[in-house]
Amino acid sequence: LLSWGGDTDDQTNPFEVRMERYVDLHVPDDTIGIDALRRIKADGPARQQLGVILDGDVPAGSAFTWFDITHEGAKVGDLTNIIWSYRMKANLGFGLVSIESKPGDVVSVELPTGLTNARLVALPFL
Repeated sequence: LLSWGGDTDDQTNPFEVRMERYVDLHVPDDTIGIDALRRIKADGPARQQLGVILDGDVPAGSAFTWFDITHEGAKVGDLTNIIWSYRMKANLGFGLVSIESKPGDVVSVELPTGLTNARLVALPFL
C-alpha cells in the first residue's frame, strides 16, 4: 500500500513507485498529464522505490517524515517511512532513491536519533 504524502509527493510519478501496470498510455492525446507520462515512460524514471532495512534490533517507532538517504557521502534519495517489523525483527521502510541505486547497496539514513546504517533491498523486502 502506498500513501500520498507518506510514500509519494507531488513530484512522484507512478513509474517510480511500481504502479506502471495501472497507467494506460493509450488514451487520447488531450488527456491531462499524458504527454508527461509518455515522456517519463520513454526516458525512464529518475527515481525508484526500494525497500530499506535499517541496522539495529530496537524498534525506532513509526515515522512518516522523509529522511535523507546517502551513499558514500552523497544524497541518493529519501526514506519515506519507517516501521518496526516483528517478523523480520528490524526497522523497515520504503526508499525513493536514484535509479543508479541498487538492492544490496549499503546506505546511511539521517534519523532524528542520528546517522543509521541500512541496506537497500528489492521489494517486497527480499
